[in-house]
Amino acid sequence: MSSSYSWHALEADEIYTKLETDIQGLNSDEALKRLEQYGLNEMPPPKRKSLLERFLLQFHNILI
Repeated sequence: MSSSYSWHALEADEIYTKLETDIQGLNSDEALKRLEQYGLNEMPPPKRKSLLERFLLQFHNILI
């Protein structure tokens, strides 16, 4: 699968073809295979700021 498509401009049938699925969705075996291949559909956790960064950000606003 490629993310270079303009997905919003494609017809539904074209999308099903490119994603190798249909209107019924994936069967269990294919879903497990893709889960192993691509991992969970979730965003990576945000980068946490260090204690020093959080302290210094308290003085970021000139009015404070």
